Amino acid sequence: MPFPGQLGKRPERADKPKVAIAPFLLNYGREGFALPVFPDTVLPPVINYPMDHNDRVGDCVVAGGDHALKAIDFQLLGSYAQPDDAQLLRWYQTQNPGFRFWSDAGGSNDNGMVIADFLDLLIKEGKILAYGKIDTSSQAEVEAAIYLGLAIVVGATLTEANENSGFTWDYVPGSPEVGGHCFVWDGYWPPRTITWGSDDYHTTGAFVQHQVDEAYFVLTQAHVDHPDFRNNFDLAGFAQVISEITDGKVVVPVTPLPPVVTRTLTFTALEFADLSAWAKAPHWWRKATKAAKAVLAAISRSTSI
Repeated sequence: MPFPGQLGKRPERADKPKVAIAPFLLNYGREGFALPVFPDTVLPPVINYPMDHNDRVGDCVVAGGDHALKAIDFQLLGSYAQPDDAQLLRWYQTQNPGFRFWSDAGGSNDNGMVIADFLDLLIKEGKILAYGKIDTSSQAEVEAAIYLGLAIVVGATLTEANENSGFTWDYVPGSPEVGGHCFVWDGYWPPRTITWGSDDYHTTGAFVQHQVDEAYFVLTQAHVDHPDFRNNFDLAGFAQVISEITDGKVVVPVTPLPPVVTRTLTFTALEFADLSAWAKAPHWWRKATKAAKAVLAAISRSTSI
């Protein structure tokens, strides 16, 4: 069946330096790491995604950024502030200044966008903190990036075979190219693809190997504020490299998380006797009461570390 929407990803700019994300994924790879490894399969929650005018306009990069942020915020914050039409249009106009109205779809000023340039704009507007490039030739790196980032922004070149293959995009050697497209991966494996207002698409491993040409890990404040993310991502190291590569123009906050408070409990001989008596006969309510009072007494004089 024909694509239900438009393409519009311009080629990646080779002159634009980007930070490789792999060194900062602390559980990258499945062997030799003490930290918990990511699971073999990730199935994200079902979320409704808007078309963002990508049915008629080549603003797939804008739609991809919007869909990625929605997937991230819904999973970490439980809600998402959906940009309105005016915001979406303004974003598209930053790389298509002659595009005035949505009715200009398909005209000479409807020329798509460069993904990384749009991500730079989202940094300036405070929508994201930074981004890093993913090596899509490594399935393990892609999986780790999706697992930790929750949604990654992807660019690929689609072919006539993809246009006629329904919801599963596979690589068919020799199929003529039809254009560049931007979409989102939020689950694996194979990667679950969000595009044209739907999360029903999938991309095969062969498609990833031969047709995906860029993919980005997007870092938001919601990521930074989540302790589980901090435990699996070298935030300080990433922040330092981002600062260096942008000459200090992009600053990723690395505010320490609140310390975990633990308590040391000590019991007197009398209190311990009450606990021991309760352990031997836990069904006796009088012994349970004494044991509870013993624990409360120990807590009241405990020390925090």
